[in-house]
Amino acid sequence: MQDDLVQQAQEFVESAYGSRDDRAGVAHARGVGELLTELRCEHQIVVAGLLHDVVEDTAVTVGQIEQAFGPRVAGLVATLTEDQSIRDFRERKLALRTAIAEAGHTALVIFAADKLERVRAADRSATAIEPAKLEHYRRCSEMFAAHGARTPHAEELARRLMLRRGGRSRAGALTG
Repeated sequence: MQDDLVQQAQEFVESAYGSRDDRAGVAHARGVGELLTELRCEHQIVVAGLLHDVVEDTAVTVGQIEQAFGPRVAGLVATLTEDQSIRDFRERKLALRTAIAEAGHTALVIFAADKLERVRAADRSATAIEPAKLEHYRRCSEMFAAHGARTPHAEELARRLMLRRGGRSRAGALTG
């Protein structure tokens, strides 16, 4: 991830999350960016992956992202951003999945990297995933398959979720 645009996005993320006590947002953004780089995605897609949670988690707006990174990146980030006006968790997640599916392959690839990074982080720390979130991740995995987003990351996510279905994390399955 050496491109100037990618470096600028990394700095933008660090600045956006900088005043927060919780630096997990920066680590997650980097993880998603690295996954997209593994797939050899073009730099604008990696940038959108790095920035995908910034609007939800910080005071940054889609307009600021557009100003800094252009309309394509801003459009992807907007698509990947939950509608906070929808109070019900399941309804909000359904609306997000619907928007991503309608946006097409690029949004699906970024979203698969996002979900895989979340599940990998839970597996690394042997942390349980809340049942409602786990159900959302499973529905995301089904969406990736249904829309032809069969990337290595979507496939790994499906495998990790299958292992969790048996009540064990991937880490637990590998060690025990």
